[in-house]
Amino acid sequence: MTLKYTESQRREYINMTRKLTANWLSVFDGDTSYYSADYWDLLTEMWYAGKPVMVSDALKFMKSIKSPFTARKYLQKLIDGKIIVESKNPADERSMLVELSLGMRKKLDQFFDDITGELIVTAKSIEGK
Repeated sequence: MTLKYTESQRREYINMTRKLTANWLSVFDGDTSYYSADYWDLLTEMWYAGKPVMVSDALKFMKSIKSPFTARKYLQKLIDGKIIVESKNPADERSMLVELSLGMRKKLDQFFDDITGELIVTAKSIEGK
């Protein structure tokens, strides 16, 4: 196997992921209980969707959780923490919708803006090494 990038370039990638981690924790004011790939998957997919989604779809966003009951526990923690808002589906009152709270949407907007800047800086740094 031939490596494409130098050790220095790969280290720059690790440095960027460290910054991403620190920025992710700042989204939750340092609360490490939300430091999980499952929360990452759910929240980033909800941000990407940009609109309310059915609960069943939100549960599927957590790719590593196979049990819908376990996924629902994760979702409920975010609802209880007012990170996600749950509401009745106006198109079908038998189902529920979830969406990011306005505050979380703003925090994630800022997070993605900041980390995109870090990505650009890292890419330029790697390019020069």
